[in-house]
Amino acid sequence: IIIKEAQKEAAEMLAKTRQELAVEREKQLEAAKKQAEAELAKSLSLAQQEAAVLIKQADEETAVLRGKAGERSAAVVEYIKERIRK
Repeated sequence: IIIKEAQKEAAEMLAKTRQELAVEREKQLEAAKKQAEAELAKSLSLAQQEAAVLIKQADEETAVLRGKAGERSAAVVEYIKERIRK
């Protein structure tokens, strides 16, 4: 009878310990998930900022090139007009 009671008590303690470990594991997993989500959000934010800078640079470079092309096309038109007049 004493052995059976000891086995029962040991089984109950084991079950309780397993339950506590399962709860602790879930807490740790949830904390890790939140940390990973925060790091992902931070990385995404940085990537979006870098992309915005690159887009702005590309737009500025495009505007400069269009301006140069416009200047050159006016010069080409004038050159053609001069050639036609001669």
